[in-house]
Amino acid sequence: MPFWLRAKAEERYLDFITNRWDGKTKRILLEIKIPEVSLKSIKAMDQVISSLHGIHDSPTPKEKWVEGVCQQSIAFEIAGIEGVVHFFVRVPEPWKGFVEAAFYAQYPDAEISQVDDYTKNVPQNIPNKEWKIWGVEFIAARNELYPIKTYPKFEVGREIKETGGKSMKEEERVDPLASLLESMSSLGPGEQMWIQYLAKPVMDKNYDWVTKSKKLVDKLSQRPEKEKVASEVMNTFDEARAALYHVIVGKKEEKSAKEEKKEIFSPEMKLTPGERELLTCVEEKMGKFGFVTTFRAVYIAKKGVFFKPRVKGLFGFSKSLSLGEYGGGFKPWSPGTTKVKSIWIGILDKRRLYIRERRKFRYFTKRYPGVFPRSKAEDGQSVKMILNTEELATLFHFPGKIAAPATGVAWLEQKKGEAPPELPVE
Repeated sequence: MPFWLRAKAEERYLDFITNRWDGKTKRILLEIKIPEVSLKSIKAMDQVISSLHGIHDSPTPKEKWVEGVCQQSIAFEIAGIEGVVHFFVRVPEPWKGFVEAAFYAQYPDAEISQVDDYTKNVPQNIPNKEWKIWGVEFIAARNELYPIKTYPKFEVGREIKETGGKSMKEEERVDPLASLLESMSSLGPGEQMWIQYLAKPVMDKNYDWVTKSKKLVDKLSQRPEKEKVASEVMNTFDEARAALYHVIVGKKEEKSAKEEKKEIFSPEMKLTPGERELLTCVEEKMGKFGFVTTFRAVYIAKKGVFFKPRVKGLFGFSKSLSLGEYGGGFKPWSPGTTKVKSIWIGILDKRRLYIRERRKFRYFTKRYPGVFPRSKAEDGQSVKMILNTEELATLFHFPGKIAAPATGVAWLEQKKGEAPPELPVE
């Protein structure tokens, strides 16, 4: 009991001092617009997010336990406001130059401007007599180490012929965000839908997700770690025995047909095509930088126009990223939704629903994780979700006009350029 209480006390103490330190940091909201005719692929956003992983910094023991220094997160947000879709990135103010450089490196034609927080344009006491809210928070449908369906799987190669008779290859891309952006573009006056990804870069030594992925690979390939070690020891023993036999008898030891057959049919060869594909995807996922991510969304509207079926587009988007029974995906986290299960014949159901709705609005506007102020959920690590740069780029990227022809995207019509250096000032 003393050891259990000590661990809980340390956890609560760290939660308190880290939240206090993090709350002192001023954050800014950057809106990013790109030209309508931009031909950049989603891989460009993958490179941007990989660059942003460089903000990772491990505090010293004194900074961690005395000052409360912790790894801060970046908020990637997509907001559909009355039919107009905007892309935002919310970062601590000292990171502004670094974040802008990362985006300009891949999107030189983009325009990045610091704007006021769009969540302040609605009443801050939602839900109230005039406004209603619906919200959801997604977690990994299966093991968080399983990958989701990423943008390379949405690209299909094909051949076309030009008018001159020459043939060439091009990629016909199906944008993962197309259906979601179309749903957000259909919002009318008094309706808003906000998507938020809170991403905190992690290293393997802090979260140990790469090590867990390697163990999962051994399990999927039917090579548990203990059996793998034992197999290596036995192979070494067999080699030594064969060498000794060769020295004494003067010829190599002949292996039986059963042993040769056992060597030919390795465990990897017994995998089904689906299992082999999942194994490959898990290995590819752990090959890129990881972020502990919170994925949430809210739909806010005035009571006269509130239409809950609008959220079907959000669930359709999350389902389109699932790899089915073999891979990963998303599912709603029950405590993170604005829905309550009736208890005690409906007593206090309205009050409990109101508290959940208020908490959902507050957590979104304050950019708090789903288990705030705690760092861990009561059921362990179920809320934490590891996404790598490729998966985050699939969830948040700037669509092309051809691949995602949503009418409501706020495109950049004309980029503002700097004044020529030789321009006279007097």
